[in-house]
Amino acid sequence: MLDLILVSEEAMVRNLHVGEHFSTSDHNIITWDLLCTQVSTSSDNIRYAYHRANFIQTSKYFTDIKWESEFHEPTMEVNAM
Repeated sequence: MLDLILVSEEAMVRNLHVGEHFSTSDHNIITWDLLCTQVSTSSDNIRYAYHRANFIQTSKYFTDIKWESEFHEPTMEVNAM
């Protein structure tokens, strides 16, 4: 049998070690270090941390607003005067 490690670049694998047989299989245990890099992409997307919000303070803020006066629109009769 042939045990394989498949990678796109040979330099990605370091410290390859072929160990003993795996249980009753004819395959061996293979350990290695995989070298790779993570490409960081910057994003202009805004990410809000809703889990950190103070919902009690937010609720009080909106409760204290005089909503009737905020949404009061004069009627046609008032405009005609």
